[in-house]
This record gives sequence, C-alpha cells and structure tokens, in this order.
Amino acid sequence: MTEKMQTPAAKASYRQRGPVAEFPNAWLKAKLGLRQFHLCGLAKVLLEMLWAGLAYNLAVWTRLSGRPGLAGAGS
Repeated sequence: MTEKMQTPAAKASYRQRGPVAEFPNAWLKAKLGLRQFHLCGLAKVLLEMLWAGLAYNLAVWTRLSGRPGLAGAGS
C-alpha cells in the first residue's frame, strides 16, 4: 500500500478525498452539533446517522436545485 500511494495517480485520487468525504463530516459537526451520538444502541445510532445524512443531502439538494445547469436542476 505504501508503494501504491507514492504513485502520482494515487496522490491525485487521495487529494480529491478532502472535498468529497471530509466536508460532509465537518458540516454535520458544525451545523448539527453531531460531535457525539445522543442515543445509545446500534439501531438508534444508525437512525441518528441516517437522519443526519438525510438533512445534509436535503441541504445540498435545495442549494443546487435553485441553480440552473447544476446536478439535476430542472429535471
């Protein structure tokens, strides 16, 4: 894995991870205060994460739906 990560293609791919994977996590922490789970038990924690993910996806959808020419606008 160390050798694979030294290639230019792997470095470029890993560099794209920040905006794609880390921004939603930061948004959930900052906007929803989801720094730790409020419920106990695997099923309840799963539901809490599903609600948080839904809230994030709805926020992104509403932001993009008002702009013509972006991801699914006008469809």
